[in-house]
Amino acid sequence: MEIVVCLSTSDSVTLPVPEGLISPLRTTLMDAAARSGPEVCGQRATVALIQSLLPEASPDARPPTAAQLKYAIDISRRLGIELPAGVLTERGAVGAFISLYAGRL
Repeated sequence: MEIVVCLSTSDSVTLPVPEGLISPLRTTLMDAAARSGPEVCGQRATVALIQSLLPEASPDARPPTAAQLKYAIDISRRLGIELPAGVLTERGAVGAFISLYAGRL
């Protein structure tokens, strides 16, 4: 069995699920959805999946630190520029933004 995670209308990732985990996965997801609703269950499952895979991600794909976010937002406000896509979600993108604009303050 496998789980297909749709990331957009044209992008997805297929994850194989070992045979022994199918039943516990089904039971856990259905129970969680019944208790907290499908949307909350989906959000929690997504966060858990991301957190469990962070050690496997490249450092640039990891979430930015709180200090990086604060500094990037400060730069954006002080220079009156919009934060590009990815700056608030990827460490590499926020690092590049800071490097590009910090000297202009």
